[in-house]
Amino acid sequence: MYDRVMRACLILALLLFLCVQLSAQGMLQTPGDFYVRGIQKLTEKDYFGAVSELKQAYELDSTDAGICRALGFALFHTDDLESSAFYYEKVLSQVSDDWESAARLAVICLSEEIQDYDKAIEYAQLATQGNPSSDLAYYALASAYERAGHLEEAERYYRHFLNTFLDSEYSDEVARALKKLNKGALILTHNVVLENKGSAPANSITALIMIGRDFAEYQKTVLLSVKPGFDVVMSDSVGHKFAEYRFKKLDPGQKIEITLNYLIEITPTVYDIWSPANVTPTVDLAPYLMADTMIESNSEAIISEANIVTTGALDAYEKARKIYDYVINTLTYKVQPESRGAEYALAYPDEADCTEFAALFVALCRASAVPARAVFGFIRLPDKEHLDSSHAWAEFYLDDFGWVPIDPTYGSRYSEEYFARIDADHIALWSPSPLFQGRWSLIVFHSTRDSNVKLSATETADIRKVNRAEPNLELAKLLNFPKVVAELPPLEKSGARSVLLLSSAIIFFLVLVSLLASRRFLR
Repeated sequence: MYDRVMRACLILALLLFLCVQLSAQGMLQTPGDFYVRGIQKLTEKDYFGAVSELKQAYELDSTDAGICRALGFALFHTDDLESSAFYYEKVLSQVSDDWESAARLAVICLSEEIQDYDKAIEYAQLATQGNPSSDLAYYALASAYERAGHLEEAERYYRHFLNTFLDSEYSDEVARALKKLNKGALILTHNVVLENKGSAPANSITALIMIGRDFAEYQKTVLLSVKPGFDVVMSDSVGHKFAEYRFKKLDPGQKIEITLNYLIEITPTVYDIWSPANVTPTVDLAPYLMADTMIESNSEAIISEANIVTTGALDAYEKARKIYDYVINTLTYKVQPESRGAEYALAYPDEADCTEFAALFVALCRASAVPARAVFGFIRLPDKEHLDSSHAWAEFYLDDFGWVPIDPTYGSRYSEEYFARIDADHIALWSPSPLFQGRWSLIVFHSTRDSNVKLSATETADIRKVNRAEPNLELAKLLNFPKVVAELPPLEKSGARSVLLLSSAIIFFLVLVSLLASRRFLR
């Protein structure tokens, strides 16, 4: 009997020893132990360390809402959004009114990876109902409405946010977003600087500057003033107007500054493709189906790619959408030293800026029998009135609806925000003229046949908001009666022609002098 008792005591002692050792090695820790260490890691902003601790807590207790919430938060900050959403949804399955999890889920649905805006609205509404004092919830709700295309609701909640949450970390972003949605008038000054950077003078300079135009549905453009005044207004075959300037001479280092002031009124618009506007085309659509400089829609590579991309599309809208998705998922943005066009973008998809994004979309549309055109203008930037660079996007045409704007460059981040919609930051001025031979908004040439002439043209814009501005009636009269031209003189021949005319005049003068001298001598 004694032996049995001693044996049992030894076994118990051994088990107790093993338990102590296992506990010391962390093998018998509770979910709470891991949770406490995970929270400590979160306070230290060691999110990956927190994920490690909290996952061990979850393995021991997968029903604890606190563990799931903390794990969702940690994963959110490691950018593992899908996993974060899984744990936040698990919290809501246990605690249906958990506003914090709902707000985080709304933000996740707004992310670039997910972009489920209807779901974001649903979660954000739940969060604002659960906690009306949550700035994150209202920020997510306003953002979700904006990205889903419900602009009036977005503006209402953005304004509520700014009136309610004065010191929020999201205040600056909300102010910028509200600025994008605000319909209003702008004064845009288009600055063009011509400069001779060479060592020889340039003679007989002609500059053709395209005049900003209206864009149906969303933008009204009025030219208020120009300095200096232009010589004549011309128009191409499809109605683009441009001002012609003539200058006698530009010496080395000399500059000429030209400014055009516009009143711009933009109405942010989301296009309801399923509600036809019964629009009758006011211009011939044929030019918007043809190949052009940098829009190589007749090349074999473009045609072949267009056929592949639009496979299964039933109409022009589906073709345009497939092409848009293809462009934003294929091209990678990289600033280029010069405009290169659609065929280049197709061959080198990692070397495309906004010009290539727009050109490839337009070329693929035209190759698919969808009328399309590039649009050129400026992007209004936060707290910046002077813009050093312009921007290009595009439009495609739908029967019974009209021109529909898209921006594949910006759409490469948030696809739904830039298809069939326009905001107040996109200031459109021009669509390219076939006369300009691939140049977007201006063309400059001169008569001097000298390689030492280096004539350059740079464009910038200055933007300020105004309440109203008076139109210039004299300018309006000039613009209403442009001189229509079918083609421009070939640029490379303009200098040779001037030299030939000058040489002929000199020869004629010398012959005349010789004849007069001969007659006097004979007398």
